[in-house]
Parts: sequence; C-alpha cells; structure tokens
Amino acid sequence: MPPVLQLQSVQRRKRMGEVDMKNFPDRRPRLTAWRDVELGARMGGGARNPVFRASRRGADLVVRVSGRSEASLAWELDLLEHLAAHGLTVPTTLETEDGRRHDEGVLVQRLIPGNAPRDRTDWNRVVQTLEQVHGVTGQWPQRPGFASARTLLTERRGGDVDFNAMPRPDNRRPRLGDGNMLGQGTGVCSTLPGGSAGQVR
Repeated sequence: MPPVLQLQSVQRRKRMGEVDMKNFPDRRPRLTAWRDVELGARMGGGARNPVFRASRRGADLVVRVSGRSEASLAWELDLLEHLAAHGLTVPTTLETEDGRRHDEGVLVQRLIPGNAPRDRTDWNRVVQTLEQVHGVTGQWPQRPGFASARTLLTERRGGDVDFNAMPRPDNRRPRLGDGNMLGQGTGVCSTLPGGSAGQVR
C-alpha cells in the first residue's frame, strides 16, 4: 500500500478506537491479569493479531493481542459465546482474575488443536460449518464501525475496507455476483476460507 494510503488507513482505525497491529509486530503481552498463565513462543498465522502459545497448569492456551476497539472486541466475544451456545466449537475465553474477558486487548483462550483441510471431505466440513455460522447469525448486528457486504455494494468505505485505496482501474467494487446473493438472507460471514486458506483448521 502506498505510504499516504497506509497513513490514511491508520488514521481511520485510530478514529474508530482501533490500533493497526502491523505497527507492533514484536509486542509481547503482559499477563499479570491472569494467574499462573505462562507465555510461550509466538505462533505463525494470525490474520491481524499477534498470537502466542501459552499454558496454565498443563492446559494449552493461546494469547492473542487485539487492536480492535472496545466495542468491536466486545461484539466479537459476544459472537463467540453465541456460536458456542448453538453447538459450534469456538475458542473459550478465560476471564481475568477480576472477571474481565480481556485486558486492554489481550485475550487468553483455550487452544483448539486442528489441521488444515487436506481433501474434499475436509473442505465439505468447512462449508458445513460456515453454513451453520450463517444460519445462527441471521439477526446478528453488524460489527461496530464496519459495513456489511450489502452496504458495500453502494458505499466505498467501511471498517477495514476502502475501495479508493485500490489501484485504478481495479478499484471497482466487488458486486457479489452482480447482486445475485442479495436474496440469500443475512448472517455473519468470514473471508478467510477463500482469501487465506492456511488460516482454516
């Protein structure tokens, strides 16, 4: 991204109360808010958050450093609890000693072991899981400060998305199949399977 556009992106994120974690690649989180959690090495992956292995009394954990705003992070953690209540396997967040779900953007969650999809059967399971997520989040509100895919049919900016930052002539908005998906209902979706398949476990 050209420097000017990158600066504009950082400024927008600051206005939303968010921090661009790319500017803090070596930040090692403090874990004083949790008792007996031992921080390990930084893990690979992590689309936008530094993540570390950790442990507590033999249990494998993940420590994540989020640059999201308070409202945006609360939305995400509420969503995980909602998905868990509907039978989906999601990371369980360990509260701090005083009952908070994170400490200034640092989260401690239980590690869910897994492997990248290897064959058509595995990818079919990924699709089924995404369908489940979509099915139980039809009335879920939009992440604070972000725009839905439907909104981005007509708007050029929303959250992390800024079509103006794309080089011309490629800054035409994605049209979701020329609008063919607009009748398919609403729900929370993820771009990871298509854009970063290595993130799928």
